[in-house]
Amino acid sequence: MRVKYRQDREPRPGEARQPQLRGRQVADGPAGKLRWQGEERREATASSGGLRHRRSSSRGAAAAAAYVQAGVIPGSGQQGSSEMAMKLELRGGQAVWRAGGDGFDGGEEAQPGERQQQQQHSGHDVNGDGFESTTTSSEAGCWGETAMLRWWWTEDDGMMKLASSVLLQRNLLVGLAPLHSIRPPVPRSQPATMSEAASSVLSTAAVKPYFSSIVTSPGCVSIARRCIAGGDTTMPTITVNKADLFASLGREYTTHEFDELCFEFGIELDEDTTDNDRREKDGTVRPPELKIEIPANRYDMLCIEGISKMLNVFLGREDVPNYRVVAPEDGEMQTITVNESTLPVRQYISGAVLRGIKFNQARYDSFISLQDKLHQNLCRQRTLVSMGTHDLDKVKGPFTYEALPPQDIKFVALNQTKEMNANELFEHYDTDESGRHLAKFLPIIRNSPVYPVVLDSARNVCSLPPIINSELSKITLDTRNVFVEITATDKTKAEIVCHILVAMFSGYCDEPFTVEPIKIISPHNHESREVPDMTPRSTTAEVSYINACTGLSLTADQMCAYLKRMSYIARPSATDKDLLDVDVPVNRADVLHQCDIMEDVAIAYGFNNLEKTFPGKSATIAKPLPINKLTDILRLECAMAGWSEVMPLILCSHHENYLWLNREDDLTSIRLANPKSLEYQIVRTTLLGGILKTIRENRRHALPIRVFEVADVAFQDETKERKTRNERHMAAAWCGKTSGFEVVHGLLDRVMSMLPAAFVDREGGKDGYWIEELKSETYFPGRQAEIWYRKKGKTTSIGSFGVLHPSVLKSFDIARKRDCNMANASASRPEFRPLEEYRIAGMPEAAYYIPDFLTPAESTALLAAIAKQPWTTLTHRRLQPHPAPLTPAGHLLTAKALPPFLAPVINGLLELSFADAAAEVSVDAICGTDTQPHENDTPDGPTGSSGRTSATRGIFTSSPHGAPNHVLINEYPPGTGISPHEDGAAYFPVVCTVSLGSHIVLEVSPKHESNGVSNSTTPGTVTGTHTDNVNINDTNGGKGYRILQEPLSLLITTSDLYTSHLHGIAPITVDENLTAGTIANWGLLGPGTREKVEAAGGVLPRTEVRVSLTCRDVIKVRDAGWVFGAKRR
Repeated sequence: MRVKYRQDREPRPGEARQPQLRGRQVADGPAGKLRWQGEERREATASSGGLRHRRSSSRGAAAAAAYVQAGVIPGSGQQGSSEMAMKLELRGGQAVWRAGGDGFDGGEEAQPGERQQQQQHSGHDVNGDGFESTTTSSEAGCWGETAMLRWWWTEDDGMMKLASSVLLQRNLLVGLAPLHSIRPPVPRSQPATMSEAASSVLSTAAVKPYFSSIVTSPGCVSIARRCIAGGDTTMPTITVNKADLFASLGREYTTHEFDELCFEFGIELDEDTTDNDRREKDGTVRPPELKIEIPANRYDMLCIEGISKMLNVFLGREDVPNYRVVAPEDGEMQTITVNESTLPVRQYISGAVLRGIKFNQARYDSFISLQDKLHQNLCRQRTLVSMGTHDLDKVKGPFTYEALPPQDIKFVALNQTKEMNANELFEHYDTDESGRHLAKFLPIIRNSPVYPVVLDSARNVCSLPPIINSELSKITLDTRNVFVEITATDKTKAEIVCHILVAMFSGYCDEPFTVEPIKIISPHNHESREVPDMTPRSTTAEVSYINACTGLSLTADQMCAYLKRMSYIARPSATDKDLLDVDVPVNRADVLHQCDIMEDVAIAYGFNNLEKTFPGKSATIAKPLPINKLTDILRLECAMAGWSEVMPLILCSHHENYLWLNREDDLTSIRLANPKSLEYQIVRTTLLGGILKTIRENRRHALPIRVFEVADVAFQDETKERKTRNERHMAAAWCGKTSGFEVVHGLLDRVMSMLPAAFVDREGGKDGYWIEELKSETYFPGRQAEIWYRKKGKTTSIGSFGVLHPSVLKSFDIARKRDCNMANASASRPEFRPLEEYRIAGMPEAAYYIPDFLTPAESTALLAAIAKQPWTTLTHRRLQPHPAPLTPAGHLLTAKALPPFLAPVINGLLELSFADAAAEVSVDAICGTDTQPHENDTPDGPTGSSGRTSATRGIFTSSPHGAPNHVLINEYPPGTGISPHEDGAAYFPVVCTVSLGSHIVLEVSPKHESNGVSNSTTPGTVTGTHTDNVNINDTNGGKGYRILQEPLSLLITTSDLYTSHLHGIAPITVDENLTAGTIANWGLLGPGTREKVEAAGGVLPRTEVRVSLTCRDVIKVRDAGWVFGAKRR
């Protein structure tokens, strides 16, 4: 992020010229450092200035809990003005935010000494005349005297709008403040009627830092939009040859002149290396270069071609390019036939042909550099999109795109001399220094049974996306025809990349700005299409909107002229005088809304040319929204009563919101379509879960613990425009050596009397509140109450309170360390019974099922730790191999310690034992091992085996290393499955699978030819077809089994199930026909599961992401025996 000061006037007599400061802002979180490098250095620490009065740290606990909906109790009403104004003033070297507000009418006046301390630490003006948050001018990154920034809410589209008509005095102030250093009082969530318009958007994004900055420079409106949305604002820097760029612009510029030009266009000159010593190691001197920062969303300017084209059009030296798709001269269009086998790994492909292109060294280098930069940014390190460019004269179409086993893909890779298959090539990149730069991309497809490959008509390999191209189709300076192929997992991103690449370099073709199309044929779905489509995208923009945002009075024709400078084709609408019909260039994927068009109009007009005016009636102290005012009163009262406020995240897991609170899912919660972690699946509908999680993390604090929260929850609501609504709720919890029912009741009475609302008798008919008996499974029976409120004859239930049920405390792992809520039982993992008692009847005796292998707290901790680890992304699922993946050749595991977060799982497995030696002998026989004492056994038991002796033998006692040394973590979104497969001979024949998140039904069937898998299947391969989601006991000519795996459960399979059976998961969203006759482990299911399934008619939907941990002992290890960093002796 760049911060820059400008002075656009001459100094007055006797006034010193203010220095121009430039520097890069580097922030390390909320309290980062700002480093200014340039002609004058400044350094300051950015403080995390907040606006909340008496905000306590995130500590707290809960035993008795009160839950109140603040939005319907007295004091809430219709909102006031929906417009706020914030002012940044310089007072003695400090920048001070001021925002409107008329204080706390219902609150108590703070003492003078207390007020001073509160203002110093919280930045909250308790005088009643508004909010203040201070920061030094160096923290704010600005040196102007007075600036005004206007924010407002619009109820039509519910978006936060930023006024571009920034009012300035004396100096033009350009910059962005640290995200946490200046925080204007934008409501954290939206109450009352405003919630009906826009609040759900802000509440679901409340975990992101608020945007708080001074925005007056070109490009900053887009930055503001990305900050509000939580997007990345990093400014990419590209390096271009100075002479080449100035030659394309048609004139020489001084550094100052080009800096001015860049600033006007919305980019910034970072460095001119003309005066630097650019001597290489061989003594040659590198030519002068320019380092230019461009907006992060302008992928079309990542090369010199894009920058020169945009600036030439901006300066009026060139017209807007007219990109055209032209058919080949011989009429034979190149085709790519897509095979169905690519669907599971990388299903989309696009492409184009650049005919008659002319390369020189500079163009060639720019062509390669643009691909690298797109791979790093838009393509997300090739996980979403990868591109390959080929010399069309060296290969021959038609082309095919298919997926093949790695051993069947043989070719000479780019810059290699030896032909290798894909497995050998991956091994080469892992070990050879010259291929290390490609090794980081190997996990994208490494764990897939098939790899994508582009072949020409002679079955020659053109590329192995997303890894490497073939040496056969290598592009050189003599290449005249370029074949571009784009493979992707995201179709939209693939088209964007294709458009940018061909748009930038089609200008070098014999017929400039022409592209030859390619026909994509997909026989499996009977579809075909021609790509690329270079037709400009049509949209509209409102003249009044652009004028309102910029503070101008431009006509439609004037706006069209300005938009032409920004490479648009615009014209006044023939149907509406207030509309512009705008053709967006095909390379401008960043234009998403008319605010982007408005920004480009302002840039073309010139930000320095915007009229400087002072605010009129809007320059007033705003009034807080009634719901926010009430919320602050509640917070103040709770704080003065000795309760600490906490602020958990608004996203939570499904179990945390429902199962752990003993609540049924009423299907009203807002679910994330693609949650990245099981911890963040839905938007909370209750505050109680977050408070209890806070308790769990603060169990070591002294008792009693009293915490509260006043914040928003969200629900689905089909009656609203956005199908959602927000509600402002209040929750409080008390944790101590007694239940604390009376303590929470006292807080309720205090809050209600302050509002005020009298405690009344229900039968009396007066307005007020009362409590009645409640029957909720969240609370302990007989120790709970429902809160009712009556106003003007209307009666409403506004909350509940009571002593939490012991099962709730166990789920949140509170009862383990604290004697609270009348629950004295420990929440630690129960002692396991002998393994024989968990054997699945009717199956080989080496199959076992334990329903409650992990506790909910252990599950939560595991999921949180797993979410922080790097994932390998496949088409439909993600995985993590720990401690490392097996080598493709030899299936060898590098000896490393398993990560510590897996200790609960591994230690739990080592605690499992058989009742007597005879049972263990039978397991040895089934696994094909002898019953002689293991080399790790000692009279005192093997080290690290939780004290097990030879008399109590475990499931891994006879394995080569006496414990699991490899854990494969898989993440399955709802509806995702895996084809029937076997684990192979690389592992000791014992597989332990722990399930987290959602349930699944594992289908096990004997290996037959009809399965499509032979006994020699490579370990870890996935082949064959899915079995139907029905009773499979009579399928495949042999006996099959269905095993229902619940969350927190453990399934152990050995011997026959391991070596002679296949196992898979059907790709469905609902498991049906779940009965005692179809589920092999029906009698071992956890408490309540059978009843739940029977009540649903044998149907169980998969509503959550499922995470599985498959624990095995890999036989071949380079330096075997490492478990959690210590050798087992």
